[in-house]
Amino acid sequence: RSKTILQSIDKFLEETKQGTELSQVQQQAREVVSLFGQKDEKGNLKLLNKSLRVQSIPLDKEFGKYVRKASEADPRLKVNSIYMNSEAVGNKDEYDRAFAEEVVHAAVDNHITSFIESVMFNTDKTGRIILVPKRTEKPSNAYIDKLVSLYTEASNALVEDLIQNVPEFNGKSKREVLVYMRGKVLPSILKGGPVPYFGAERFKNQSDIDKITRYTYRLSDMHEFVAGIFTDNDFKAALSTVQYKATGQNIIQQFAEVIRKLLMTITSAVPGSISEQTIDTVPNMINTPSPAITVTEVSTENMQE
Repeated sequence: RSKTILQSIDKFLEETKQGTELSQVQQQAREVVSLFGQKDEKGNLKLLNKSLRVQSIPLDKEFGKYVRKASEADPRLKVNSIYMNSEAVGNKDEYDRAFAEEVVHAAVDNHITSFIESVMFNTDKTGRIILVPKRTEKPSNAYIDKLVSLYTEASNALVEDLIQNVPEFNGKSKREVLVYMRGKVLPSILKGGPVPYFGAERFKNQSDIDKITRYTYRLSDMHEFVAGIFTDNDFKAALSTVQYKATGQNIIQQFAEVIRKLLMTITSAVPGSISEQTIDTVPNMINTPSPAITVTEVSTENMQE
């Protein structure tokens, strides 16, 4: 297994035209990236009129990483960038698929930003978590509304999972746990700190601390929810056990389909076209484990205060 380095978008895409022998996965990765193949004068990828920097640098535990906001933990990482690991040792299928996934992730994330500024959390009279998006002036569409619905169902299911399976949360309401996650845990872990006590309760199991950290971060906003499905295999596995309403499908399967439809809109793909055939490969990426676990700015190895 040898080192694989992404030298530039041009060289990545040109391998198709130069007759380089490519596997099916490698070819599909290039076809997906070519959907967003417009570049600016600096050679950056353009997504929805926004330039996206693509660079190879040493990373810790991931093949690739899309960066939406600045990271205090790693000042090298600049906003609106995809970084591919220059030190990654792995087969080319894994590396190229990871790059294609990060490009799709960035495209979807930027599209969401044009419709939703933030999401407010609340609970109704039955104790169910409800999400109220603060929308931009741009009219919403069915795909964005479906993503909000998936995010809502995931939030309810995962908080219920904590209540049922973390002993310190047994018997608590969703509101109590949600207030703790957003008011105590999130501010601490965003600074690289530990998971605080729950009142006077100290969490006894490290696996519970890891789960609280992951769920808190991935449910913290719409962007992290989407990022978790693209890059966090443990989060994806948790959501694959959650059925979405009466569809007969789980949240990951429903997410994959709405992303397929969203990409058709973003790329203005025509039904029956080669672009649609390429987009049809994306749900398979989403429904299967990612090539590597992306470690976010938040560590899942926090100890308690």
